[in-house]
Amino acid sequence: MFRRMRSRRLGASFFLVCLLCALAARVFAAEPTWLKLQAPSFGVISQLDEKETLAWAVEFEQFIGALHGLYGADEVALPPLTIVLFRSPRDFAPYRLRTDSGQARVAGFFGNTGDWSVIGMPGSGRDAATRQTIYHEAVHWFATASDTPQPLWFAEGLAEVLSTFEVVDGKGRWGQTIEDNVAYLSSDGLLPMEDLLRASQDDSLHGGGRDKYYPQAWAFVHSLMFGNGGVDAGKLAAFLRELQVSDLDTATAEAFGKSYDELTNDLRRYLKRGRYGYAEIELHDRSGEMTIGPASEANVAFALGRLATVGGNLDIARTHAEHVIALAPSSPAGHELEAYAAHEAGDDAALEPALDRAMELGSRESWVYVAQADRVLFANERNNGRLDELLTADTARTAADLYEHALRLRPRNSEAFEGLALSLLNVGTLTAADDSALRAGRIMFPTDGLLLVGEAAAVKSRGDAPAAAKLLGQSLAEPYTMPRHYRGSVIALRNGWIAEWFLGELAKLTQDGKFAETRALVTEYLADDTIKGPLRTMLESVQNDLPDLERLHAATEAGRAGNEEEAAAILTALVNDPSTGERARREAERILKRRPEASAEP
Repeated sequence: MFRRMRSRRLGASFFLVCLLCALAARVFAAEPTWLKLQAPSFGVISQLDEKETLAWAVEFEQFIGALHGLYGADEVALPPLTIVLFRSPRDFAPYRLRTDSGQARVAGFFGNTGDWSVIGMPGSGRDAATRQTIYHEAVHWFATASDTPQPLWFAEGLAEVLSTFEVVDGKGRWGQTIEDNVAYLSSDGLLPMEDLLRASQDDSLHGGGRDKYYPQAWAFVHSLMFGNGGVDAGKLAAFLRELQVSDLDTATAEAFGKSYDELTNDLRRYLKRGRYGYAEIELHDRSGEMTIGPASEANVAFALGRLATVGGNLDIARTHAEHVIALAPSSPAGHELEAYAAHEAGDDAALEPALDRAMELGSRESWVYVAQADRVLFANERNNGRLDELLTADTARTAADLYEHALRLRPRNSEAFEGLALSLLNVGTLTAADDSALRAGRIMFPTDGLLLVGEAAAVKSRGDAPAAAKLLGQSLAEPYTMPRHYRGSVIALRNGWIAEWFLGELAKLTQDGKFAETRALVTEYLADDTIKGPLRTMLESVQNDLPDLERLHAATEAGRAGNEEEAAAILTALVNDPSTGERARREAERILKRRPEASAEP
């Protein structure tokens, strides 16, 4: 039931720019000299000369600085970024992103593992299209520092809006028109705004309106940030705030006071009007804070190994990993690369020792500990069990501790939170560290349904099964998000918890003769229309049996009070009543047979 380890290559994305029609010839046959530049926000490993490398870095640092001014993000929270600049497309060619169809003929790519990010491209490719795609991906990189989840349309629309950044007369300018987007939407029309706002990642990539999704996300965000003199920016902020606490329909009405159709028409008019604003921002030259010099052999091998790993060029990645291990045997870096490459290749035999050695050497990469925890789970998972019956308590504890170690290294590691939540269902007793990790996760990812499952595990471990089951129910409903492959398992877990608690509570209430409370309890749970299948059938059966159970209880109490004739009369009536359920009839007959002085009238 636990998810399989995810491919790290999912973090890599194409630079959708000009295809390389032919590889440029090498100017020099000798091995190129590599430089290492360290900027305040990122590092660069470059085959370009010092002047070119600095020019590239200064412009990118200005863009990052402008983002800091816009977001106010904490630099420490951002995953370290390395940019690898090749002298020519031919030098870059072996590292181009590899897909199932082979290497993609693209001008560069961005990869993000969560622990670190890397950009690889020819340094000569500083045309507008390449720069725009780099900036788009850098916005996503930057957004990882935010604790506030972003709707997909906003994340992609904002990245497109900010990707047009350029330096004009010493100032940063962004928000400029993407003419291709305007032309496409003007000729092909718009998606209904409700479809845009509700679209999932899958819809945006594979749905019927996928070609319009990104252009329209750009247009909608641009219209709110820069349209109407910028006065609508407040509505955008209000909309995003409302989405954190309410559903889409409510947030739309509160922020805009308009229907979805009216919003669609507003955007259509904005595009037709053809007047688009932009913003300028003061820039600071931080070149004085940059250092540049020759890169060591280990620096180059490590950067190229990371680039090869996220690009799917695994043979090259393994070669670089071995080189790093040889150059720095006491560092975990080479073993981390080795583990990444083995994981991507599905080579479990190589993955295990690489992870073990990286951890022994004190790896600071969160992914290493998540991967190790995943291995613990998969190796010990019981088949066909309920989510809280998949692991022994000791195994679950080992996995939970690894996930929490990963979270100490990278607090926003959503994969670690996912594994932790599922592990905690099996540990039995939660620790203070478990509770602390769950609280932190709920703050960072307030609509993550699996974290609510983890909270339910904590509540149940404290003995409050009804509250725990209620949390499971909430995790499956808006505004929470739950991966589709877990929904059935969480529903089954909730039904199991309700059934176990309910049957125990039913036994206590009926034994004490509290039938009014029992009827109220059954009615309460039957009113929940999310309870379906066997659990609902059981509750309906209990509801039907309650009158009979109450009469059986009355007969038992009469017998205890010495009123044998009254008890016999109640039991006889139960046996002879055609509406009596079969189970109650058999029980009444059994009791009567044990009372020789009483008998049922035929």
